[in-house]
Amino acid sequence: MFNRIGLTAFLALIAATSASAAPKKGDADYGRDLISVATPGRNAVIAPTATCTVWVNAEGLGVGPAQLGGMHGIAMQINEHPLPGETPASFAAGLASAKAANPQAPTWFVDLLEKNREAIQARCAEDHPTPFKVYTIKPADKRNR
Repeated sequence: MFNRIGLTAFLALIAATSASAAPKKGDADYGRDLISVATPGRNAVIAPTATCTVWVNAEGLGVGPAQLGGMHGIAMQINEHPLPGETPASFAAGLASAKAANPQAPTWFVDLLEKNREAIQARCAEDHPTPFKVYTIKPADKRNR
């Protein structure tokens, strides 16, 4: 199929592509300094669900495992547009649950969820099988408590 030069070029291309696509040392496998949402179960074949997972992380601003009981961020579940047979879970209920599960989280950090409520709700009503960034957390967010 390939001659020797073609095979060598093909293998070099794969190696170059793989190297550039590989995560850098120290990169996390989760979103940092952001609020994101995902609705991966909406189109599931087995047990579809409209539950939306909201992820908030501010490790770059000093909120990490030491402040969050060993966790790297806070995950919140809401389901404001349930599929038939599902029980709704409001934003307020999801936020209350996240606060109760993370009482040591800095107030400014948790307040970002409420400040971005409309954007979170809008994105949770859409199909996002992979995480979708709703908001980038900035140093000013920490200062504007």
